[in-house]
Amino acid sequence: MKNRQWRGASQIWHHRLVTYCGAGSLLAPDEALKLDPDRWAWSPKVDGVYAVVELDGAGLVAAVTSRTGQPLREGAEMVGIAAGAPHSRLVGELEAHTEAGIRAAATRGWAALHLFDVLRYDGVDVGDLGYGQRWGLLHRGHSILEAEQRARSADWTADGRGRAHDAGGRYCRAIPRDLRRLPVVPVARGGAAGAELWRAYVDVGGGEGLVAVRLDAKAGARGAKRKVKVTDTLDAVVVDADATAAVLTAHGRTFTIGTTLRPPRGAVVELEHHGWYETSSGPRFARIVRVRAELGQRAAGGELH
Repeated sequence: MKNRQWRGASQIWHHRLVTYCGAGSLLAPDEALKLDPDRWAWSPKVDGVYAVVELDGAGLVAAVTSRTGQPLREGAEMVGIAAGAPHSRLVGELEAHTEAGIRAAATRGWAALHLFDVLRYDGVDVGDLGYGQRWGLLHRGHSILEAEQRARSADWTADGRGRAHDAGGRYCRAIPRDLRRLPVVPVARGGAAGAELWRAYVDVGGGEGLVAVRLDAKAGARGAKRKVKVTDTLDAVVVDADATAAVLTAHGRTFTIGTTLRPPRGAVVELEHHGWYETSSGPRFARIVRVRAELGQRAAGGELH
């Protein structure tokens, strides 16, 4: 038992050492779209939870874990799906843990895991390759499955009316068990590509933002992937605060955010945020930028106009 416990702890620790390939600091859209198109490209920013996908010797998903190595419960249904070359380690965003991710999965009827990077391919570590090359390997893995006719699979059959039945003939949900569950996030390249993607994915499609990716960067290189979002500002009145959080009110909404500041009750503070949550009254990723002393103090719970 002790040996099994040690092996389990060792595996978790090993996963914690896996290079993080997600996007880092924030970049304003006007800055991101001025980046050198010969070195940079742009991808849609998928909203969900960061996921590491381990493939076994047959190229089937063996495990889906978080960036700290913990198994992702929502990723368990991906286990056994053919996803790429044998003994590979892929990285993606699983539609879970966030409002947008959960909504996308619910609307479709099943969750997708959007692949955007690879750290090991066919048993070989590829983290030292440039991002453009690593992204290409994701497509190579998918192409191999297509050539082997392993890219499409389902645990159900459809009748003449398009209704799904399981092996026993009973009605079931038409949930695929193939590459439709693990699409590769597209990359837009070229001078106007970033602006076109922003218009289509964010302005028209309502997406969260983009990710600017440096095509020659090694995996985990600092500043190699940047989140591209619009940052809004908001003035709010402090209802209460302690050393870890503040209760604020603005535009008829009262909400709590984490903060290491402790502004006084009634103070007016300026927040930066990225829109509003759909299922709560609070702004997304809000942080206090400054106390607006020039506006004085307002009664706790009061409105700003």
